[in-house]
Amino acid sequence: MYVVVAFSSSLDVAAIQMDMGKALDFNRELISVGISNALSGLSGGFTGSYIFSQTIFTFRSGTNSRVCGLVVILVELGLFVLPISIVSCVPKLFFGAVLTFIAADLMRDWLWQSRARVHPAEYAIIWCTFLLINAFDLEIGMACGVLVAMLHFILDYARVPVVQRVALRANVMRSPELSSVLDELQPAVMTLRCRGYIFFGSSVQARVRVRGRGRVRVRVSRQP
Repeated sequence: MYVVVAFSSSLDVAAIQMDMGKALDFNRELISVGISNALSGLSGGFTGSYIFSQTIFTFRSGTNSRVCGLVVILVELGLFVLPISIVSCVPKLFFGAVLTFIAADLMRDWLWQSRARVHPAEYAIIWCTFLLINAFDLEIGMACGVLVAMLHFILDYARVPVVQRVALRANVMRSPELSSVLDELQPAVMTLRCRGYIFFGSSVQARVRVRGRGRVRVRVSRQP
């Protein structure tokens, strides 16, 4: 349940971020979800995440007040204390229409409008995950989508150069004679700096580049 809530909360934050058009602090948002779930569990409630539909509706309507959330809390408490179930009085068509609208809006955002906001490879992963979920099941499709994303990460960052040669000089003050000698020997001194993602996928590339740069030609002069 922890993994499901964390994964679904990350998807909610990503979807809200895409709809708002500005970056959100994922760590801060996930901390808020974690504290809310901890308080809900201590009070006998259920786990959950953001109300994605309400968040998007309030954002699009220009509502920027905590009163909206307070009204939702009071209404839900009122429904809880009522002796009858209001849900049984509402036509099932209403719930089906709302869910269909949310599904159509999400599909439009992720399957079509996201093509200009993400990398082409990431856009292909989105479609691949969508097809896998429909072909198999929600859990299996999401797991396969995560595996495809991990494989893309490995293949993508394994091609990024991680070894770079840099020119560094010592800060020690030396005599002019020693400085001239060091200047002549400077081409034989090689400094390599590793940057980016260093993992098993890029280790082979790093080893090949280090060996390739380590081949230094030494000119030997013979005295008669």
